[in-house]
Amino acid sequence: MKLFGNTISLGAIISLCRALRHGLAAGLDFPRVMEMQASKGALELRAICSDLAVQLRSGESFKDALQPYKDRFPPLFSELAVVGEETGNLPEMFGELEKYFTLRQTQGREFRSMIFMPVFQLFMAIFVISALIFILGFIASTSGGKPIAVLGLTGTGGAVTFLVLSLGSLFTIYFFFKATQKSYGFRGKVEAFLLRVPKLGACIRSFVMQRFCTALYLTTGSGMSVIKAMDLSLRASGNAVFINAFPGIRYSIKAGYDLQESLTMSRIFEPRFLEVLEVGETSGRLSESMKQQAAQYAEEGEFQLKALTKMGGFAVWALVAIIMIFMIMNLAGIYLGALNSVGG
Repeated sequence: MKLFGNTISLGAIISLCRALRHGLAAGLDFPRVMEMQASKGALELRAICSDLAVQLRSGESFKDALQPYKDRFPPLFSELAVVGEETGNLPEMFGELEKYFTLRQTQGREFRSMIFMPVFQLFMAIFVISALIFILGFIASTSGGKPIAVLGLTGTGGAVTFLVLSLGSLFTIYFFFKATQKSYGFRGKVEAFLLRVPKLGACIRSFVMQRFCTALYLTTGSGMSVIKAMDLSLRASGNAVFINAFPGIRYSIKAGYDLQESLTMSRIFEPRFLEVLEVGETSGRLSESMKQQAAQYAEEGEFQLKALTKMGGFAVWALVAIIMIFMIMNLAGIYLGALNSVGG
């Protein structure tokens, strides 16, 4: 999801693709389906569909009618819908787009569901530690003793400081990454680093490759040029490392190298993927090969994400446990010191 811009939600795009697929397959003309969506479709799409219907009725092509709104739709939707119009396969193309965006929506929901508990645990740990700092300081102030320091912090001031530093750091990181989504140069460096992080990098790569393979399956099966298919597929990956690789890949293809050689020279693809790509390209079944690869990467990504969320939850609770043990040892030390002084 983007912090800036006025892009249309995945749910609305899926609804539009489904309506267009059903309407066109039932024999309704394109303008009529758009008119129906202008009155009954998703609220955020009604004004756009109304204008598109008018343009289509006046004889404009879908490509020209969609031009003012291209920035509001994902590039893959705009390009493949136009290809569907030019090849006379609009119902089939909207059906494939519906499947693609539904998969993306489902994966997004599953991801949020899986990371909810570790994130919740992290925030709870921050508040629990802050509360302990405050309570221990309060007890010490009422008894006249020395407060036990937690991470070097004591009392109300320490609790507030811990809260501000912890939550402030998390929100700063979150909004910083959101604000730099458009800067592919900076994003490329950050995401290249993340791809090299053990476990995490493999999980990220699996989902990036799943999106890339799905888009390549759709684009190569549509009959568009290889360069255009690569441009759209790399952008659909959603990863700046892949997006930034397009100029080099385009240059290699124009220089006469085949697709497998061009992707190999980019140095961002795994050997196992390149082997499958070469077989698919040689056999003339590239589109089918990419569809199978997309399913495989989706399965791998889901398995890796589940493992990561378990590790994240364990790490949060391990951190809290370490702090609690440290505090208990401090309390025990104070108690034993008091007993020794009485015995002496």
